[in-house]
Amino acid sequence: MSDAAHRRLVTGLALLVVVLAVAAAALVWFIVDRSPESTAVPEASVAHTEPREWVTSAAAAPGADDTPANKTPGPAQATEAAGQAPAYSYDVFQSPTGNIVCQVGGQFAAVFGGDSTPRAACYVGSFSGQAPRPTCQGGVSSMEGAAAVDSRGRAVQGMCAGGQPFDYRGGPSSLPVLPYGQATSDGQVTCTSREDGMTCEDSGSGERFTVSRQAVSLNGS
Repeated sequence: MSDAAHRRLVTGLALLVVVLAVAAAALVWFIVDRSPESTAVPEASVAHTEPREWVTSAAAAPGADDTPANKTPGPAQATEAAGQAPAYSYDVFQSPTGNIVCQVGGQFAAVFGGDSTPRAACYVGSFSGQAPRPTCQGGVSSMEGAAAVDSRGRAVQGMCAGGQPFDYRGGPSSLPVLPYGQATSDGQVTCTSREDGMTCEDSGSGERFTVSRQAVSLNGS
């Protein structure tokens, strides 16, 4: 082979090596550029969404309503705030068992402790306790398992009734139920339903009564 031909062969091989090297570099760059790590968005540019929480104003006055406008409070929530009115507003109602029926305010068709216009009264349908039976006039029925806050704010025991004592239509099953732990009020008298009985208290006089299947209690005694 002549020197000229040898030089042309060497030059051609060198050019081929350069082309192959450039092609290999381009292929490596393409593969790296398409990898997940290189396409990830920098963390600083990602908008993080935090879970939504109900937010109250730090400047709200003590006792201010901090319930969101689009979140309706349940009865338990409504009675937890100090000084807030009871969540229920019933005139005539019954206990969850249906054995105690009460009325707060309104007209009564019975006499409680000699008073026909009490502020609140309850009677126990099935009473197994011991309590004085009232003396009733006119042949009306007497019931010892009953109590009231009379028109003067005193807690009294016993009921005299010639028929349905409270102002409602239908049987007791038609009455609304006051759940345990909840209260209803009329004026200054509030009645609270508990598993151990129904308690009604006059905030003006401080007098109260509690009735249950087993007992009638006046002012805690």
